[in-house]
Amino acid sequence: MNINIKELCRQIKKSHNFIWTLKEGVHYLTNRHWAIRYEELPREVLVQLFAIYAEIPEQGKALVYQSGTGVSHMDEVDVKKIFDNASKDQFIGEVTSFIKVSGDLRMRVIKINGQFIYLNEEYLKILSDIESSQPYGKGQLRPLTFFDNMFLVLPYRTTTVDVEILQKLIAI
Repeated sequence: MNINIKELCRQIKKSHNFIWTLKEGVHYLTNRHWAIRYEELPREVLVQLFAIYAEIPEQGKALVYQSGTGVSHMDEVDVKKIFDNASKDQFIGEVTSFIKVSGDLRMRVIKINGQFIYLNEEYLKILSDIESSQPYGKGQLRPLTFFDNMFLVLPYRTTTVDVEILQKLIAI
């Protein structure tokens, strides 16, 4: 498996907002910046989710955790639709070795279809080996997916100045 389960559990634990949806037998987990889907949850992930929710969502329902308010039950949060839309008409991308640093934030530079996309390096730690991972996406403001549409992450906006610099650093 190309997912770092220990890091996934760490990300779940530190999330201030987290949604766990069960739809058509598939578990969708998201902090609204990244999402992952599993037909069968790894034991370690299930234990971490039980520490927060103390239950499994019913089929077609979601459990939502918000820091300060706790857990609430909702109708399904349709994360499946986001995965389905992200997987259509994608371009194959390239993970570059470039990282942009802005304060405490580290953003990995991804190149897709001649465009540069920034992804939060912290979220990419969920992937066991980002350097050899193959991203897929549609453009700068659209979600990128990894591992046959199993993991999805939202990008940061890229400024025009950054694009000009990156074009000089990485021959297009």
